[in-house]
Formats: sequence, C-alpha cells, structure tokens
Amino acid sequence: MTFMDLLVEGADMWNVRIAAFCLLPNHYHLVVQTPDANLSRFMRHVDGVYTLRFNSSHRCEGPLFHGRYKAVLLEVGTSLLEVIRYVHRYPLSAGLVQRLDRHPWNSHKGYLSRSRKWSWLHKEFVLSMLSRDKESRRAAYKAFMSKAESNEIKAFYSRKNTPSLMGTKAFVDRVRGRLRDRGGHKGIPESKAPSSGLEAIKSLVNTNYGTAPEDLLSSRRGSFNEPRNVAIYLSRRVAGETLVAIGESFGFDKYSSVSSVLCRMRRALRADRGLRRRVEKIEKQFNKSQDQT
Repeated sequence: MTFMDLLVEGADMWNVRIAAFCLLPNHYHLVVQTPDANLSRFMRHVDGVYTLRFNSSHRCEGPLFHGRYKAVLLEVGTSLLEVIRYVHRYPLSAGLVQRLDRHPWNSHKGYLSRSRKWSWLHKEFVLSMLSRDKESRRAAYKAFMSKAESNEIKAFYSRKNTPSLMGTKAFVDRVRGRLRDRGGHKGIPESKAPSSGLEAIKSLVNTNYGTAPEDLLSSRRGSFNEPRNVAIYLSRRVAGETLVAIGESFGFDKYSSVSSVLCRMRRALRADRGLRRRVEKIEKQFNKSQDQT
C-alpha cells in the first residue's frame, strides 16, 4: 500500500478532508480539514499504520518519523492558499527536483488532473478560491504555483518554534479568545471520543446476515468472511473504534491484522456494488439507532 492509499483510507475512516500532501525522505506535510475535530486520531492512524507497513516491507524496526507532528490551524483565505503552495513547491525549493511536476509523492498533479482517481482530494474548494470560473481554475492554479512562496510563509516555517495559528490578527485573536474561554487549553480541543458502538454493530450485522455471535469471531485463511469483515469495517468507519479495541473484540492477536481486513474491505467495496449496498444499509441502521439514543 502506498502512502497515498493510506491517506485515502484514513480520510474515509475518520471523515477527514485532505487538501494537499507531500511525502519527503524524512517527513511529510498535510493540509487537512477535520469536521469532527479528530486530528490526533487520524494522525495516529497514518503514522502508525504507515510505519508498520514500511518496517514490514523493508525489514526495519522502530519509529519512522521523528517526534510528534506539529499542527498549525489555518484561516481560510490567503493563508490556506499560501500553505498549499508551500507544500506543493517544497520538493522544488528544497532542491529535491528541478521541476515542480517531477516529485511523484504529492498532490500537485491531482490539482491539474480531471481523473476520477483524484476525486478523494479536497481540491475544488481550494481551486474555487483562485477563480469563480470552473473552466479556468486549473490555469489559475498553474499560474499561482509558478510563483515562488512568499517571504512571509518562508519566515513562518523557518522559526524554531512554529506558531500554532496562521492568519490575520483578527483570526488569531478570535481563536485565542475562544481557547481562553474554554479554560486556557494549550492545544485545539478535540471532540469527545465516541461511545463504543462495537456491540451495536455486531448485533446489526448478525440481524442482517442471519449469523450468530460466534460467526464473527472465526475466519479461515484465504476465505472472505463477509459478515465478520463488514462488522470490522463499520466498527472502524462509523463507530470510530480503535484498531486495538476492534482487534480485542474480534479475537485478533495483532491490531495490524485489523488494518489488513480494512484494506481488503476497501478493495471489495470498490469492486462489488452489492456489497456496498449491504454495508450502506447497516450503516444507515446504525446511524438511525444512534440518533434515537
């Protein structure tokens, strides 16, 4: 699985909108929107699963990236556009490539492409900021990217201790005021972790498939246990359970095995329309039951 595949998987699981990414030799940059205020959950998934898979394929051990990620809250507008340009042009400004389109591991090409393989990228909102005319947005983007990063954005990211907020003074003051009102939190607060929905998911799957509870705990190598895999997928996607919690509930020895099931389910859902309908039906039933509680 590539880094981009993992981003798509994580965005789908955690309802995160990815506006830009750039993978580099020793770190990566992301520009994301988190409607559910769950950035740390998403980042734990990306860092943890990518490190696990990289180490497994390269027979390495230990952490892949140094230290905890640094998050900067952006104001929508000029700041967002400047950061998108900074992220996409980073390989060029760092001397890793001679041309902007030569770096293979970022979302720059996605902004220029009309291919459906980039439909997951949250780019139309960004492009609409550059031009109201849909037909001229990509040309406007190319023109914007052809210009070097501003001195302000370079100075911002060159600081030893990068600030946690970027935007106009009014924006920064407003956010700081809200944080003070909430008790002086140093970070951006996240929403509360969702209550466990594992048992509710299992019950709905068993009802829909006519299976027994023990059927969701068994799996033979090389076989596709659809009810079990659907329950695992929905436990992660709609109930927001951790890989560890799911692994314990479904009898896995390692949480990495849960990740493998999720990958297989994503591939199966893309290929099987009938499976998608069955999963969507159970998801709607779960959401309805949560609304009534």
